Amino acid sequence: MHKPAIMNPNTSSGHLADRLRRSGRATRDFFGGLRPRDWQHTVYREGSQWSVRDILAHLVSAEHAMQELLRDIRSGKPTATSDFNIDEFNEGEVERLGQRGAQMLLLDFNTARAATVAQAETMSAADLQLHGHHPWFGNVPISKIIKIIYQHNQIHERDVRRALRSRYDPNHLRGAYKMPDAHKADIRAHIDTNHQSFLDVAASLKPADFDIPVYGGRDQHGWRVQSVIAHLAAAASGMLHSARAIAAGEDPVPPNFDLARWNQRSVQKAADVPAELLLDRIEQRHQEWMQFLDEIPSTHLQRRGRHARGDLLTVEGFMRRYAEHEAHHASEIRNALRRLNQVKAPLA
Repeated sequence: MHKPAIMNPNTSSGHLADRLRRSGRATRDFFGGLRPRDWQHTVYREGSQWSVRDILAHLVSAEHAMQELLRDIRSGKPTATSDFNIDEFNEGEVERLGQRGAQMLLLDFNTARAATVAQAETMSAADLQLHGHHPWFGNVPISKIIKIIYQHNQIHERDVRRALRSRYDPNHLRGAYKMPDAHKADIRAHIDTNHQSFLDVAASLKPADFDIPVYGGRDQHGWRVQSVIAHLAAAASGMLHSARAIAAGEDPVPPNFDLARWNQRSVQKAADVPAELLLDRIEQRHQEWMQFLDEIPSTHLQRRGRHARGDLLTVEGFMRRYAEHEAHHASEIRNALRRLNQVKAPLA
């Protein structure tokens, strides 16, 4: 039996299909930019020690498995039960695809993602509210499963980046992962690591979690998890605006700027914005930060300007503060969830 969920009205099939389409392009560009020698590089040291090629095989397999899950939920068929061994299934699928070359797997992924996009585009609002059993996240609505599909790719792409970065050289990758120097690679790693801390927390959130108080009696404004997420979305945008202006030789912060008032006002303005849309904004700002890092001349990273707190930072300092600010608030959300026993096990 499937039960309806209270769904964000702005999470439409068109919006989700567009996110799948864009994330699919990002996956294609990332793996398409690898050199032949990269494909056999080991990413995970435990278990079967998957290589970069194995990761792509896993993404292909997972895409097809999620398509089948979505079809079963929509048709009312039983989905996987809690005793389904997802690790065993994944290992078997990677072994099954062992004879597929990297370029064939890349074509397989492109075809599979196009089919997932088409599937999402046909879904009604009622379809998106149907629940089914996801093998990792349990009983969740179709709208959540679709988001898990593109977030799942981001996690594995991050792991591949980290593994390849261990033997990084300036000409190591083309396309989406091109880095002009090792110093920028270090900044990117810092931002990626901290952003992943937030993604790990965000992926664990259930609808009821967004109303959980984060700071308890210490907070006169009563910020909930959704308030903190709204703050992160606004802060990521504000700091990026300042960093870009300072890189261009401007001073973007007014002399009497009241950061506390701005923070509270930005959260109030987002009070009626659905959490799903706020999470999308955070991810969009993250991609804009990455693009800014890729495009800025390395010499401009040391240009200095005033942060809204009042202290002077280099452009690089803004980048690192953005990352650490996001991870700090992610930790506060995680702690609030743990205090109320919403998360049974620590997040990695």
